[in-house]
Amino acid sequence: MGACGSRDWSSSLDVHEEGRVDLQKRRIRDRDAVAIASALKDAPHVKHLHLGDNRIGFKGAVALADALTANPDLKVDLVGNRIGSRNKKRPRYNERAWAVIDGIPGDPHDRVRGRHDDRVDSGESVG
Repeated sequence: MGACGSRDWSSSLDVHEEGRVDLQKRRIRDRDAVAIASALKDAPHVKHLHLGDNRIGFKGAVALADALTANPDLKVDLVGNRIGSRNKKRPRYNERAWAVIDGIPGDPHDRVRGRHDDRVDSGESVG
């Protein structure tokens, strides 16, 4: 366990074929996403990070945006987290998270899957 009870993710980034890391449905929260983003700084071989269906919110999204900035080849799947604008209790908070992600180099819609947009609403596959 790392600081604040979070797991040490640096040794947990099990990289599969084509640089894919699958961390879906692991109950990953913001503090874990921050640790994962930090571990990604030493893992430029990671090209696809699957973090779908976790509990990542604003702080985790900001940390992952930093990791995306540091690694221009990295793509992240954030579908099913607490970032989407469907959170009626804190919609502005979520808009700020997406604004940070929109600031990453390259096309954010190509590099980050999970943004609440028409393609996700219609059930069409994104990415």
